[in-house]
Amino acid sequence: MNNGLIINRELPEIARIIEAETQTQKRRRGVNVSPHDRIVQLSVADKILDGLGSRLRAKYARQADDMAARDKRRDARRKG
Repeated sequence: MNNGLIINRELPEIARIIEAETQTQKRRRGVNVSPHDRIVQLSVADKILDGLGSRLRAKYARQADDMAARDKRRDARRKG
């Protein structure tokens, strides 16, 4: 399994989490909030480290394993 592949696949989901948390903070405060705001960053980190990250990694690890198995079957058919 390629950990870099898994991390790259997580990035769009992490971007959605950042956007959602930025919007949440904007509504709470009533002003524009940067995605780089300390509260946004801490909240995103909490969400990712508190289970969501492990679920994402498990999901993408399964997909990577499925792709590897599919490639292995394909290669075996080509040899056979």
